[in-house]
Amino acid sequence: MNEKDLAEQLALFQAILDAIPVPIFYKDARGIYLGCNTAFSNYLGLSKDHIVNKTPYDIAPFDLATRYIEMDQQLFQNPGRQIYESSVKYADGTRHDVLFHKAVFYKKDMTIGGLAGIMFDITERKSAEVALKESEERAHEINRQLEATLRELQTTQTQIIQQERLRALGEMASGIAHDFNNTLTPIIGFADLLLNMPHYISDPVKVREYLQRIRMAAQDAANIVKRLRKFYQRNKQDETLEMIDLQEIIQEVIFLTEPRWKSQVEAIGKQIQIVTHYNPLPKFLSHASELREVLTNLIFNAVDAMPEGGTITITT
Repeated sequence: MNEKDLAEQLALFQAILDAIPVPIFYKDARGIYLGCNTAFSNYLGLSKDHIVNKTPYDIAPFDLATRYIEMDQQLFQNPGRQIYESSVKYADGTRHDVLFHKAVFYKKDMTIGGLAGIMFDITERKSAEVALKESEERAHEINRQLEATLRELQTTQTQIIQQERLRALGEMASGIAHDFNNTLTPIIGFADLLLNMPHYISDPVKVREYLQRIRMAAQDAANIVKRLRKFYQRNKQDETLEMIDLQEIIQEVIFLTEPRWKSQVEAIGKQIQIVTHYNPLPKFLSHASELREVLTNLIFNAVDAMPEGGTITITT
């Protein structure tokens, strides 16, 4: 090949390199630049004449030049393909993240002639990776905060439910005590009459009448205790359900809450009545005590919502 043909091939080779928008360069085995394309010279902000026959120390900051030379030596010692990332400063003063791809080339005698390299700007990709990582960290933190808030809400909800249960139980207990005192009054009264009026004992009719009233009052007291125990009775296994008659449950709740919606309200000169409208319903599986607890809270809430009195209607 004559010099003219060689010059034409070199010119064609350079034209092809210049047409590629990615920075490309090649060096000899000493690390001196043999050539580059237009994209590479534009990246450095130097003309090709200021790059060719120069070392990295001539065109790059000392720390980066040192790193480039070290990587070149590693490639020459272990020929093959070398890929690594680096941070470089462009001619406009901005710093970019780039990905280097390097490989050695050989001379005719199969000795290493140098290396060729390509630079890919990965600044946007790195920025996206950082943004994605920060987004994942923020999402993780938000999830952690949401989980903590959920736990707090669950704890608060449990506390509120417990407080409502205690309040309902306290009001019901107060009403039961009132009813219980009412049932004890005739028992004590008629017993005192028999004890303090001995002449009544000689009157079988009077004694029988008094004993019947004492017995009736005692049965009423026993029924109150029975209903109270049944109201909060739990099954041995919480998951065990029982067949429920809704009308019966409602009647029990109305009876047990009567002191709250009737006696206590009448004591302040107001009046509340409970009206029921029952339609035939089949029995169903449920927890009777929990159902009574729900209905009790509904009645108490209705009473609280009617400070001037009124009517509570329960319909099935």
